[in-house]
Amino acid sequence: LDRPGADDEDNAGKPVIRGGKYITKNIYVEVGSATEEEDAQSASVDIDLTKNLSVGTEATTTGNQKFRVRYKLDY
Repeated sequence: LDRPGADDEDNAGKPVIRGGKYITKNIYVEVGSATEEEDAQSASVDIDLTKNLSVGTEATTTGNQKFRVRYKLDY
């Protein structure tokens, strides 16, 4: 399964393969190739706190880590 909004190419134009699954109603886990690092793999977890607010983290095999907060508003 591909999460909406996921990148399908990295900055160099190489294909990025990622897949994930909701393990509960509000927790999404994804693994695949890292979008910013050549030959790196990544794993990420996104948690929907409310309808509009989510937090997430990503770690790569090269040791890089990211934390994100997303707010989206449908109008």
